[in-house]
Amino acid sequence: MRGISGISGVVAVGLLGLLWATDAPAQSPSAGQQQLEKSAGDVRPGGDERYTLKLCNDSARQSVYGAIAVYDRPTDDNVTVHAWFKIGQGACASVATRRFGNYASHSVFVHGYSGNFVWPPSKSVDLKLCVDRSRPYERPNSKNYKCRGNEVLRGFRKIKIERVVGDTALFTYTFK
Repeated sequence: MRGISGISGVVAVGLLGLLWATDAPAQSPSAGQQQLEKSAGDVRPGGDERYTLKLCNDSARQSVYGAIAVYDRPTDDNVTVHAWFKIGQGACASVATRRFGNYASHSVFVHGYSGNFVWPPSKSVDLKLCVDRSRPYERPNSKNYKCRGNEVLRGFRKIKIERVVGDTALFTYTFK
């Protein structure tokens, strides 16, 4: 499985909000780094910095099923969907660990459901992707991908993870 890393801080959004944090100190990009939507300038070629993404269930739901979508190459518009991670009530699961490579940031998209209840709420959706709730899977998603078979279009929330040079960061997305 692939992973993720980023900046420090905590953000909470509403009852069904998102909580993400890191154990690494925040660092602003240098003046020479360009901030792009999926990635930003070359920080240190061949750097070993990486991040790990954890999904946690802090909801009243017995189980939450989480899915993530990540860019395989930050310069590409296509993502790969990884589904499903079953997270019991009060539990967490590490779902991705990735190296930043030559990029100053990575973006990851997160979706979750429990029965008919879904995260993120519709007003917080950044990307819609086709998902099949009937089985665990991993599949590439091109720009013109159309839902097939049991797939339905669902909303994902974007998390931008900033590189912290010399550190490995832990990010937690909490379903509330």
